[in-house]
Amino acid sequence: MSVSKVCVQADRDGNPVAVDLVLPSGTRLAELLPTIVGLVEAPAPTGGVARRWRLQRASGARLDESLSLSANGVRDGELVILDFDATPALGPVRHAAYQHVAGAPPVTRRGDAWIPGAMGLFATTLAALVLARTAGSDGAIVNAVVCAAAAAAVAVLTVTIGYPTTSSVGVVALAGATGFLVVPSGPAAPNVFLAAAAALSASLLMLRLSGRTSPALVAVAALSLVTAVVTVAALPLAVVGAALSTSALALLGIAPRVAMLTAGLGPDRWHGDLAGSAASGHAILSGLVAGAAAGAAAGAVAVAVAGHPGAAPFAGLVALVLVLRCRIHADVDRRISLTAGGLVAFVAGVCTLLYTRPGSVVTVAAALVVLGLTATSRPIGRPAVARMLGYLEYAALVAVVPVACWVGGAYTALGLP
Repeated sequence: MSVSKVCVQADRDGNPVAVDLVLPSGTRLAELLPTIVGLVEAPAPTGGVARRWRLQRASGARLDESLSLSANGVRDGELVILDFDATPALGPVRHAAYQHVAGAPPVTRRGDAWIPGAMGLFATTLAALVLARTAGSDGAIVNAVVCAAAAAAVAVLTVTIGYPTTSSVGVVALAGATGFLVVPSGPAAPNVFLAAAAALSASLLMLRLSGRTSPALVAVAALSLVTAVVTVAALPLAVVGAALSTSALALLGIAPRVAMLTAGLGPDRWHGDLAGSAASGHAILSGLVAGAAAGAAAGAVAVAVAGHPGAAPFAGLVALVLVLRCRIHADVDRRISLTAGGLVAFVAGVCTLLYTRPGSVVTVAAALVVLGLTATSRPIGRPAVARMLGYLEYAALVAVVPVACWVGGAYTALGLP
């Protein structure tokens, strides 16, 4: 057995000592450390502090404990230093914050108890739409008063029965219809702006009064916010649609950060019980994703209705971004929202393409068949395919902005061909 002679320097009660030792050169340092500590007579730890002993060169380079002296390149007569890492005693062990948040149970309840509420919401929303159609007529102001009174009555009922989501959304629908009818002129951008502002205010009010985070109300608030932003000025329909889709996609990108900060899940708030914050964060994120997906799809439909030549590629890019964004969400509700929004935008783009180019029916049909077969083969689980889809999503996001500028007439306004 080969041996190595080394000089081990250590600290003994504040005094440096050096001990010459002859050690096996082929034994791992992890096995030699207890013997070295005993031969050097290093002091025992005090104060409940655990010590992890280590050997290092005079230069400060640490020796690998899984290797032997010879494998570490330690030569005969070399000086090594015995030192330790002071670590406090272990306290209570808890999961990381991201594990608490990821493992939080779903905030939505399954079952058929939602059917009566859904029927009531359908009736309320239908009434709001019927009254909103009278905007610009002689009885618009009277209908606005009726909507406001109905919204107040439904709000009182909602408070009485414990703030169910369906009733709260009904209040928001009636408030939006009231804002749409209050504008004396015919249906135009000011009507949409005031309706979106009223719906945003009503949804935030119901969220505040209920004290709970409802994904549906958050979705309505998100959609109302982006709609109010893009309709603050009277612009052509194509410009409004392009701005709405672009703003919604921007909101979709920052939705996780907004949900984390709003729910109190920042880095400085990860100490304590995270169950309530995690559930609130999931609800806020689901609502933001649903609202952003609805806004992006609505913008694509608006561009398609406006009949702009770039409506088909713009709607296709929006649909591609929404569908590919499903990959990063594990929650079923968010994936459904993104898929539904992507399909609506995709259908709008296909309809526009077929309307402007009727001769491309066969080509579009063949492309749809290939797309359907590719989607059913489910190759996304492969790492290479997942990476390529990620790059494709980034490319689509980058392409949305210049195409939106084209649809919105920015290049024409700048005098570009």
